[in-house]
Amino acid sequence: MKSTAPTEDNVLALKDLVEKETNLLDNRRLLWCFALGHVFADLVPKNIALAKHYFSLSGSLGHGEGYQKLGDIYMSEGEWHQAKEAFEKGAALQSVGAMHSLGTYYQDGSFGGTSDYRAAKRWFKEGARLGDNDCIHSLGSIYFFGQGTTVNHENAVAYFRRGADKGDADSQLVLGTCYAGGNGVVQSLEQARYWWGKAAAQGNEVAVTLLR
Repeated sequence: MKSTAPTEDNVLALKDLVEKETNLLDNRRLLWCFALGHVFADLVPKNIALAKHYFSLSGSLGHGEGYQKLGDIYMSEGEWHQAKEAFEKGAALQSVGAMHSLGTYYQDGSFGGTSDYRAAKRWFKEGARLGDNDCIHSLGSIYFFGQGTTVNHENAVAYFRRGADKGDADSQLVLGTCYAGGNGVVQSLEQARYWWGKAAAQGNEVAVTLLR
């Protein structure tokens, strides 16, 4: 069935319902607020002020991903102080996306211009503890490159393998590359091609190229 974008009338009706029916169960209202945030950010002529409003409202109702999306908007505007605050609120609500965003921006120095690898590692670890593939992969990279810690390819491989076993194509690609180079594992081109094959089967273009 072909999906259609919401009409302006539908959007306004949902907006009116969310604003007026404050006695709705919070879990329904927060999801509707989150949906409205996406609508105003992406699906109709953009209204970033309203997108911020509804992402923030969904976060205040307990939806951590709302704060993550709010942080994404602030980062796109170069307002990293507000973005960091939004991501931290999302992380406090167990949003692994917000945790990964915090780790990534601490890692690349987007918060204040200087990389803070200790903070990045802490947030990646928290997200990895909750099973997030992106955080697991990023934590492996922290150990592989020795960012804020000593280089430890064995630890890196352990995280890449964990992500690879969970089906993460990026971790499968890098695990294969570790086998190809003998980094943290006994070198094995057979294992390298096995993991590249797993990643390639998911459409990873780098893995496809390596298998040629």
